[in-house]
Amino acid sequence: MLRPVGSRGINTTVKENDMRSKIAMMLFAALLVGGSSAALAQDTQPVMLSKQQLMHQDQETRVLNLLSANGFTDVGPLQQAGNTYTTTATKEGKQMQVTIDPKAGTVTGM
Repeated sequence: MLRPVGSRGINTTVKENDMRSKIAMMLFAALLVGGSSAALAQDTQPVMLSKQQLMHQDQETRVLNLLSANGFTDVGPLQQAGNTYTTTATKEGKQMQVTIDPKAGTVTGM
């Protein structure tokens, strides 16, 4: 004697089978990701930056904030020269070379 399969007996629809397959794949993926994340978390150590590295990052953040406050966009890589930084940036549609002094709070375009 045949036993009913699924909620509608033997005649399960393609849509039901497709949904079951998707649910099974999502559960498998969740287990896979969850397991690997736990393994990674056990092996990682926090990144400790030196005071000098933190001060350097603070200066670069100040430089980027000064550029943004002065209307500059599309900022290129920062290059430090002493107490100032130079980069290329765009203002009012024009790309230019700029020099930034984060301590004085000045931005000059060339």
